[in-house]
Amino acid sequence: MDYCRNLQLAGHSDWRLPSIDELQGIYDPNANVGGYHVKGNLQLSGWWSWSSSQGNGSGGAWGYLFRSGGQAGGRLGDSGGRRALCVRGSRGEGDTTAAKPVPAPASASGTKISISADVANGLLIQKTTPVYPPIAVSARVTGTVVLKIIISKTGSVNEIHVVSGHLLLKQAAIDAVKQWRYRPYLLNGEPVEVETTVNVTKSQ
Repeated sequence: MDYCRNLQLAGHSDWRLPSIDELQGIYDPNANVGGYHVKGNLQLSGWWSWSSSQGNGSGGAWGYLFRSGGQAGGRLGDSGGRRALCVRGSRGEGDTTAAKPVPAPASASGTKISISADVANGLLIQKTTPVYPPIAVSARVTGTVVLKIIISKTGSVNEIHVVSGHLLLKQAAIDAVKQWRYRPYLLNGEPVEVETTVNVTKSQ
């Protein structure tokens, strides 16, 4: 946090660490800038960016993972791919320095965000195995069905849309994923709806 506060760059000295919500706001799972999913043409030099939002324990803080999506805790100052992305504007969580007002980050209430398949998989707590139709089994049909799903605030699967997959495998994949359950995804301490993709694979 002190690195940004002490930064003198482009004639400005009011730099700060962003909050975890601000970092979430520049994550875009459909973008790929140097291997990182970030909006615009922002160039990152590390897979993790620190935030001003305090984590657990002394010296702990939340960081955001722009390679896979999602947040994780760590100790401020640790390196190994972790970087400080300094910003200007309204203050971040835990930052008491004066700052120019800008629109506040959106509240978690009523928000739906996109998360990566890896992050969603880490939240999965109940996984039902597909029951394929006899014709698919006897014909030894194999392949992957890709589904886009919406996970509710309580962790149930609310909506399912088929992205791709073999005709004989699609319905079994849908019926199974309908029964999957996830831990709620938290944004600023509140559960929110999330959109993600899942791969359901049938192999011989």
